[in-house]
Amino acid sequence: MFAELTSLYGVSPQDLVPPRDHLVVDLAEGYMRAGQDMTLLDNGAGRHDLLSRYLEMIWELRAVEPGSRVPLRDADLMVLGGVLGR
Repeated sequence: MFAELTSLYGVSPQDLVPPRDHLVVDLAEGYMRAGQDMTLLDNGAGRHDLLSRYLEMIWELRAVEPGSRVPLRDADLMVLGGVLGR
């Protein structure tokens, strides 16, 4: 039905769906942000701390039980890989 409506009105489905918030990690300023959610990072936060904070944010943003498995998005993995030197 959605595809029929977008075709009828001549718009792309991507034009109607808001873009996802991207992960931003700024080690110099000491924060990580995804959309409106921001967490501060300890000075000199290591790899484990960064990944732990990321998972905590994702559990909260997606309203899932902490400790549960979360599918990771390619864009977030690219940002984390860049920050962690991979």
